[in-house]
Amino acid sequence: MRLLPFLAVLFFTACGTASTYSRVTINEQYSLELPADMEPAKLNENASLEYQNLQRELYAIVIAEEKKTLNDYGLEYDLESYARQAARSIDSSYTGKPGLQMIGKLKAVHLSLKGKYNNAGSTQDLLYRLTVIETPTCYYQVLLWTLEKKYESNRADMEHIESSFLEVAAGAK
Repeated sequence: MRLLPFLAVLFFTACGTASTYSRVTINEQYSLELPADMEPAKLNENASLEYQNLQRELYAIVIAEEKKTLNDYGLEYDLESYARQAARSIDSSYTGKPGLQMIGKLKAVHLSLKGKYNNAGSTQDLLYRLTVIETPTCYYQVLLWTLEKKYESNRADMEHIESSFLEVAAGAK
């Protein structure tokens, strides 16, 4: 009978624990739910949201681009062409076709990309999840990445972050 409590503890430890999430709102424009163990970071000068967890090697940024600004530069995109261009900024050889999905009532495309990170002569394989979300006024790039060897342990959180995107009505221009 002493074995039963030990097995119960072993089972719950092996299954891991579910993350708790906190909703983060940026510039009264959009919000995402991030794992509570992620903290603000400096990862990309173009990003309006930048969070990381160094222990888990999990990183998240959001880049928001107004359609009007793109049009002012003579750049006219639809959702798929914008997503392909965003993917090429991560992997210049990207030629895939983005998969259309809905996040709430917003059209989005999701792409999975692989990359390499070279740090002091050591190369690490990375896995990126890029979700581009289209609103009437903006394109949002939700970019998440982790070491390839940690992808499975971070996957549920990455999927949760992507699917939690909301454009805040007051910030929608």
